[in-house]
Amino acid sequence: MRNRGFWLLVLLWLAFGAAAQQAEVLDTGASLRLRAEPNTAAAILALLPPRTPLTLLSRSAGNTWYEVETADGQRGWVKAEFVRVSSLEDVATQTIALPLDPAPFVSGITSRVRSIYSYGQTLGNRDRVFSKIGDSITFAPFNLRMVGEGSYTLSEYAYLQPMIAHFSSVFARTHNAFANESLAAQVGWSSTALLRASFADKALCLPDETPLACEYRLVKPAFALIMIGTNDAGFLDEATYRNNLRAIVQRSVDTGVVPILSTLPARRDQEAAQAQALRFNTIIRQTARALRVPLIDLYAALETLPDAGLSPDGVHLSLPPRGYADCAVFTAENLSYGYTVRNLLQLHALDAVWRAAAQRGG
Repeated sequence: MRNRGFWLLVLLWLAFGAAAQQAEVLDTGASLRLRAEPNTAAAILALLPPRTPLTLLSRSAGNTWYEVETADGQRGWVKAEFVRVSSLEDVATQTIALPLDPAPFVSGITSRVRSIYSYGQTLGNRDRVFSKIGDSITFAPFNLRMVGEGSYTLSEYAYLQPMIAHFSSVFARTHNAFANESLAAQVGWSSTALLRASFADKALCLPDETPLACEYRLVKPAFALIMIGTNDAGFLDEATYRNNLRAIVQRSVDTGVVPILSTLPARRDQEAAQAQALRFNTIIRQTARALRVPLIDLYAALETLPDAGLSPDGVHLSLPPRGYADCAVFTAENLSYGYTVRNLLQLHALDAVWRAAAQRGG
């Protein structure tokens, strides 16, 4: 009887022990980092060889990270994409604090988004295309281009993947929408430049066609990311800027393009320009509310970053440690830099507007 009891305990231990080993490290030829927290900036606790058995303790809400325990009792977090899971049943979900929550900085997703979008579809605007409108901060390769080339890491923002796949699937004009060369974004441009034919590409645009109209005619986007005014802040008066911005938004709406406005980053190079940029940001917010179009409050998101998210010149956005390679790698470390934050906010805004426009589910 004593022996039978012993073996019964052994069998029970084997049964429950086997069931607890719910996962293993995928054999990718490399070790998997076990981290202290569910983000790629967290401390590395151990390197787990391929096929290491793991006990799943919990998972992030988007199933992008698993909290695990190894056979020798080490606990930490691993990227879910590198783990083979036998079952997620009964594995608790944890709400993980994001390095940056973009939602509070995106507003104005109203029923008008749907009406503008629907009108644009009758005009032949393309649901899988958006345009980028602006100056050098938009024209620069650090603005979303790497997303179009597939060089990004969403981490806790995995909900953005369907939207990225959607807009990556067709050519806008020279590339997919993320990496496309816009005819309405150029170094040194002001809001006035977007509305004057003299600034348009003579080889591609019609006589007397403005850069904005040319971009919309040739690309036929359903949406447009618009940030313009950083250069204006150095010389333009408020009334002219307000009129220009309203004309840009109205042209977009009349063409069936859903405009997504953005406030401006700070201007740390000149005191007068900074004061004017703040006044222009008030105009941008007022215009978005008055015309009922979406708004990204980039200024509000950047103001808590080191140097307000600006590079040493006090005008352009700061770059993360590896520059271009990190501008869409959304870790806590990289989200201390201006371009990475702007890219995340734009992706979040595109996702929200894209879903609202065609009434797609979350």
